[in-house]
Amino acid sequence: MKIKDLPLDYRPREKALKYGFDALSDMELVAIILGSGTRSSNAVQLAEDVLSYVGGLNGLLSSSYQSLKKINGIKTAKALSLTSLVTIYQRAELNHFYKETTIESVLAKYEKRILVDKHELLVLVVLDRKQEIIKEIVIGRGTDSSVHFSHREIFKEIYQNNGYGFYLIHTHPNDISFPSNDDIRVTERLVRKSKNLGLHFLEHYVIGKDGYTGIFDFLKKKLN
Repeated sequence: MKIKDLPLDYRPREKALKYGFDALSDMELVAIILGSGTRSSNAVQLAEDVLSYVGGLNGLLSSSYQSLKKINGIKTAKALSLTSLVTIYQRAELNHFYKETTIESVLAKYEKRILVDKHELLVLVVLDRKQEIIKEIVIGRGTDSSVHFSHREIFKEIYQNNGYGFYLIHTHPNDISFPSNDDIRVTERLVRKSKNLGLHFLEHYVIGKDGYTGIFDFLKKKLN
């Protein structure tokens, strides 16, 4: 059945205008973004297929353009619309429209983030001489099991923001927070470079399904 053949109260756009967006289901919201259906399915039915394929809204908000294109009925234009929504959401979450004031609040945000974003992230948190956060930025976004980044990019961001110290946050969305050997080696190299540059590397946190672990703290306990 086509959308235009449905009663007015069952059409997503009309329903939103009459009752507000809070009255719409996840499926109806996605249907509005899709704009139209296919020859065999209306927009609501196609939205249902999309959410079923990706595993609901959480799955949608971590989907890539390539994965969305695999869904029957989702061609280039619709995949672009959905990916734009995903990207807007991720930028709002990662770059945030409000300033975090403590490292604990930043960590709490990314603990929630790994529930929907299954790509490893490397986050740089820059502090001034008063130990106040002046910049938070994602400097690396990888696969579900690794992330690549440039040491030069880290120090460039710190200097551009007149930073004095910094934290790193590295997510393990599909694993626990136990630091890998690579995590430890990277941390040790950054410690040496930071000292040479007169910067204070305060901690490298790894966030996993079980919470977070500070690598500096982890190494201290390992030695004791």
